[in-house]
Amino acid sequence: MTSPSSAPAAAAPATGSVPAAELAGVWRTYPGPPPVTALAGVTLSIAPAEFVAITGPSGSGKTTLGHILAGLEVPTSGTVRIGGTDVALLNDGQLAGLRATQIGVIFQRFYLDASLTALGNVAMGLLYQGITVHRRLDRARETLQRVGLGHRLGHRPAELSGGEQQRVAIARAIISQPRLLVADEPTGNLDSASGQLITRLLLDLNHDGTAVVLITHDQRLADAAARQIGLRDGRITPGPEAGTP
Repeated sequence: MTSPSSAPAAAAPATGSVPAAELAGVWRTYPGPPPVTALAGVTLSIAPAEFVAITGPSGSGKTTLGHILAGLEVPTSGTVRIGGTDVALLNDGQLAGLRATQIGVIFQRFYLDASLTALGNVAMGLLYQGITVHRRLDRARETLQRVGLGHRLGHRPAELSGGEQQRVAIARAIISQPRLLVADEPTGNLDSASGQLITRLLLDLNHDGTAVVLITHDQRLADAAARQIGLRDGRITPGPEAGTP
């Protein structure tokens, strides 16, 4: 097995600010039998307001990397810092607070609550921030208008198209104005027109100061990012994929 120090690092552009996210020698192994190593000594840094695409074939570790960046999984070994905070030093409540205030996640499968309207689903993104119901709904309304769904506030997921559901999921992820947004195959279930709209939304968010980590196998989508990082067999690949295009 390759040691963590032997894996190539994907260096972020120079910046005087605290990185939005940093991984140092991160391994993630799932118990077997046999054990499966999803990440093998990954080291990378995401600068504030950077747009990074994580690319690679199925089974390369992309989704696991995204889950670790989003605080949804902990590494087997190595260090993960979000906004300068070492997540290993946080208890469950503190980690939940970090996710609620600094990290947004867009899942490929949306994970919308079928019983709630678009407005209700987006307002859930502020549930753990101690904000009044009235203010949560106001913020949800503003955010849905931002993603072009101001006319669909009262519709439930079953009444929305795939592209509209994805925009609701994006609105839920960005309502807290996170410093880091992790998007896992955000256009994987969409037609090309809806996919282009989602790509524009991600670029707009990045332009407004959110660091975006886009996980995708679609090279055309990855080309929208300022930097691409390739993964294969849980390791960052050397060469052009590991640097700025």
